[in-house]
Amino acid sequence: MGATDRAPRDKLDPSALPLAEAARLLGVSEATLREHAEAGAPIDPDGHLNLVHYAAWLNQRLRNGD
Repeated sequence: MGATDRAPRDKLDPSALPLAEAARLLGVSEATLREHAEAGAPIDPDGHLNLVHYAAWLNQRLRNGD
């Protein structure tokens, strides 16, 4: 089966991932992402995560020793 024979897949938007999908991709629980949101992680009120903003938030916490 060639690349053109594959069935189309839903495209993911890394700037607006639903928490469940983000958790699956990152290999963490959805509860962990909710805990991070409570700690200030940039998760939209509608429950979507921007992967780049989240990575920057995690990096800042690591730099600050959080």
